[in-house]
Amino acid sequence: MSDLVGHLTTVQFRAIGRIGQSSEIATPLALPTNYSELIDLGYKTLQNFDESFGSLAGDAPCWNWTGSNQNVGWMRRRQAHESTIHFYDALHAVGNAALPNWASSGGIDQPLAADGIREFMEVFLPRVNQKKELPNLGSLHIHATDGPATSEWYISMDPDGKLAAVEGHQKADTVIRGSASDILLWIWGRREPIAQNDLEKFGDLEAISAWRTAFSI
Repeated sequence: MSDLVGHLTTVQFRAIGRIGQSSEIATPLALPTNYSELIDLGYKTLQNFDESFGSLAGDAPCWNWTGSNQNVGWMRRRQAHESTIHFYDALHAVGNAALPNWASSGGIDQPLAADGIREFMEVFLPRVNQKKELPNLGSLHIHATDGPATSEWYISMDPDGKLAAVEGHQKADTVIRGSASDILLWIWGRREPIAQNDLEKFGDLEAISAWRTAFSI
């Protein structure tokens, strides 16, 4: 848990430092080794984060590593999804009944989870292409079946060996179906969803596992 708290504290501290900037300014943050002091720093950083981002318009300048959408709105969205995935990690670390109880209540809120899937396709799939040389994985259809409107994506490899995602329904070699919450957690390489919210998988299971590995960055 200390590593998780330290990571989130550092991420939010850096996000605050990027407000108003047009390039990265690396400001070191010394994390205390005492757990109580670390929790206190994390809480104060979160308060500062909420106050800093809550007082600004979405189009206010704020640097990020993509080279585009250099504004507060982009960073708010990124930090919302960052915190959501790590909230799952915290529940997993606590153990006992925390994770099943959360999952049985629906897991990640559907609109947030659906937007998290969209963010991965728009923001992080290009990073996968930058960082990895991938084998030909065929094609994958992701189908989130819950919510007022389904969320569907078709991912394939272009002639240059790069992954490309298109929103919508298309026939694919492999298919993942389930709630947006479970799909988002699967994309981010978290443990398999618990039984009552499990994903449906169609096609070669080894190929599906290879897709999950490909998404890891």
